[in-house]
Amino acid sequence: MPSQESVPQERREEQVRRLDTLFREHERALYRYVRYLSDSPSMAKDIYQETWLRVAQHIARGGRIKNFKSFLFTTAVNLFRDELRKLKIRRFFLGSEGEQANIIWKIADDEKAPSFEMRDALAAAIRELSPKQRMMFTLAYIEGFKIHDISEIMGCAEGTVKATIYKAVQKLRKELKDFNTA
Repeated sequence: MPSQESVPQERREEQVRRLDTLFREHERALYRYVRYLSDSPSMAKDIYQETWLRVAQHIARGGRIKNFKSFLFTTAVNLFRDELRKLKIRRFFLGSEGEQANIIWKIADDEKAPSFEMRDALAAAIRELSPKQRMMFTLAYIEGFKIHDISEIMGCAEGTVKATIYKAVQKLRKELKDFNTA
């Protein structure tokens, strides 16, 4: 790996411009996604910052990125998984108390949500999904990723993604049947 001193000034400036452009293009979507993964604002900020740090390091090393958005979200998912592993270890030794042990999802405040009651019910239903289901559901329905992209991000077969999302949707429908107006 070349040191920063050995990289020509022009190339460093180009890397900074490239990263700045990518950051502006994806910053909001990435932060929204990590906030959906974790109810802890501090954990979300940590994952968000660490994701950008790792991406910047990858670019600085001259690493090639075929699909930037997929690479970015894969990095965030892997960091979130690492945090879950750490929390499981902490819970084993310290119990389930504390903000960090309370990993749940929040529902975005948007105008499309019919009511606070519905959002609370949806938040409760999403808490019942497994972490894998939460991640895939969010990538598909909130971030708008295609099945193929989710399979790359999660490192599994497309069939696994389809089945996992299907099961998540079925669980949510069952939990929210009282809100079904159709």
